[in-house]
Amino acid sequence: MNESIPCPICARSNAVLTYSNINGFIAFECPCCGKCRSMNIDLQLNQSERLALSLFIATHQTGNWDPKFGPMVKTHDDAIAMIQGIEPPRNAIEQMNAVLNAVGELAPNFGQRTHAYNDFEWATFSMSVDPSVMQTVFRELMRLSYLNVESLQTNSGLKYTASLTAEGWERIGNTKKDTASKTAFVAMWFDKELDPIWNDAFKPVLSDLGWKPERIDKEHFTNRIDDEILRRINNCGLLIADFTGARHGVYFEAGYALGQGKPVIWTCNESWRTKMQTEYIPNGTNDPSIKEQGWMDTLHFDTKTYPHLTWSDAADLKQKLEDRLSALGLDLRGK
Repeated sequence: MNESIPCPICARSNAVLTYSNINGFIAFECPCCGKCRSMNIDLQLNQSERLALSLFIATHQTGNWDPKFGPMVKTHDDAIAMIQGIEPPRNAIEQMNAVLNAVGELAPNFGQRTHAYNDFEWATFSMSVDPSVMQTVFRELMRLSYLNVESLQTNSGLKYTASLTAEGWERIGNTKKDTASKTAFVAMWFDKELDPIWNDAFKPVLSDLGWKPERIDKEHFTNRIDDEILRRINNCGLLIADFTGARHGVYFEAGYALGQGKPVIWTCNESWRTKMQTEYIPNGTNDPSIKEQGWMDTLHFDTKTYPHLTWSDAADLKQKLEDRLSALGLDLRGK
């Protein structure tokens, strides 16, 4: 089976259909995106979403899936979840930064060169809408002494290999510092009851005030989750810790952020009730004491003295969080 179809991911190149069945499952290989599989040939994505998803698929050809078929994108919602935090460049400067970051990811050692890629592949790595502009971008980055580029004539056409200069590595470092300082890491309970709190309070308020909100279960990574949490806290400029649910991990992440000198905003629900164990008996055999209480009642005494924003619902938290961030000078709009 080698039928050619428009790529369901990027929609700018034809993909080779490598497998399909009567249940609607398809597997295909695109010269831009690489191998992928889906249950839906029409994912209903806009152009920016396609660019971001194409980058994700191209850079995640290995992982927790069958390498014969590549990543699985079943539905539109799957696609949106994959591209959380991936934003296509909005102007020429961001496009050049995207190319530099791509080279840094593909050739992470000083002096190392990337494999040779064609215009379409480079456009995928840098989330460029038009592959024909890549040569212009390369020329400008070489003029600025950020990049060394060599062209290679291959049997499949012209390809380019690139390496970062010392100035290019410095540029990436400065760009990442600027981005990291505007990232807000949110530590919270991932229970579905709190989805409105993330979707209608934390995420929109932080975005509106110029922050890039991150929640670890919404991000994609290949290393261990505990290492990734520490890395993201190290790189963030702000941590939000919500203690609804008395999650031990939230205590740890808030404490680690304090140790790293990061500003921490403390929040907790004030109205929901739950049944909790209130008496602990070392090596005891009696049944634990259970009683109904609010989540504020469960706060540990070591953190109770911090100024918690108490909230009743998403609308309440949204207003209080915006007021607190503004009062603390953490409104980044225009900065």
